Amino acid sequence: MAVIHLDMDGVLADFAGYWYKVSGKRFDEYATRSEFWKEAILFPNLYQDLPPMEHSRWLVDDIRKMIKGTDFEIEILTAIPLLQTFPLAATHKELWVKKHFSRKWKFKTGPHAVDKQKHAKPGDVLIDDQLRNIEQWIEAGGIGIHHTSVPKTLAELKSIVRDAKR
Repeated sequence: MAVIHLDMDGVLADFAGYWYKVSGKRFDEYATRSEFWKEAILFPNLYQDLPPMEHSRWLVDDIRKMIKGTDFEIEILTAIPLLQTFPLAATHKELWVKKHFSRKWKFKTGPHAVDKQKHAKPGDVLIDDQLRNIEQWIEAGGIGIHHTSVPKTLAELKSIVRDAKR
């Protein structure tokens, strides 16, 4: 069974948009990541409160149709921040996925972004908005799709699924 791993933040959940809404800042306005996280801890339910990305339902529905009758299944593979920063991040993310998409999907954490590649297996696909994660995934032997838009991601995945059927 091959797996299509969906990243959460930036693919399914609108982390950047929500952060701007609650803080009035974009990520690139922070001098360092630690500066961002010092402010983010003021929002303990951050991951639970995220809205879905605008076209995430379209993405998921089309993937489900595309893989019906194939050897592919969908799983979530997301990163979490350091536990001392957000001790409930993994729990909140899993609850978020169950609320907005599916209670049936397997849910995995990297646990951190750099660890996602450890889950790569030949034939498995990672759909992620972070190019660094895609590059590491491919180096580890998986198939990566850098998510920048739903039409682009679906077109790339369609080709992968079609090739796997052969």
